[in-house]
Amino acid sequence: MQKKEALLSIKGLCISFTGQKVLNDFTLDVRRHEKLVLKGKSGIGKSSLVKALLGFTGKIEGEIIYEGKKIDEHNINDLRAAVAWMPQGLDLSDEPVIDFLKMPFSFRQNAEHKFDEVHLRELMHQFELEDKLLKKKLNQLSGGERQRFILILCLMMKRPLMLLDEPTASLDSDIRDKVVQHLFELRDTGILFITHDPVITKRADRVVKI
Repeated sequence: MQKKEALLSIKGLCISFTGQKVLNDFTLDVRRHEKLVLKGKSGIGKSSLVKALLGFTGKIEGEIIYEGKKIDEHNINDLRAAVAWMPQGLDLSDEPVIDFLKMPFSFRQNAEHKFDEVHLRELMHQFELEDKLLKKKLNQLSGGERQRFILILCLMMKRPLMLLDEPTASLDSDIRDKVVQHLFELRDTGILFITHDPVITKRADRVVKI
């Protein structure tokens, strides 16, 4: 069987905060369209890895290669523009949900994508979110509602790679199953999950321990 091409390659990555290494000599290939779970004990550096990949935190050593191109401080925006990131514990403002969802589509790097309200409504229906929630402020939503709207925004961006940090942590089992089913039906999207959810782990193409 021919090995799938790597979409994202991480080679010998070391991450440090205030002189303390939180990740040492980590290497990983994320293959195109692959659904991969990154698994490990809490505090071992999984979330730090994703933030460092996108240039948001920490001092890093090693190589990050996306689509065959080495990523550095000069072209990090190319990687950011290709990735949909769902962080854990995102601080959300008091703006209405609909404004939060529309805002990224006003950015220059997203000019090729248009806000698609039909797609939004389809995803909301699938993830059991009522239309009236769009007028609510983000900080008025429950944890599960916020999580689903952030995931919906990631899906609407239609990136080739998604980095999802505990995407089902606040969901009940019925909604979790619908979300997971949708994610694994995305044939043209690679997903790197950071999760302890056994349902996702069981369905993943690969599970990598860190």
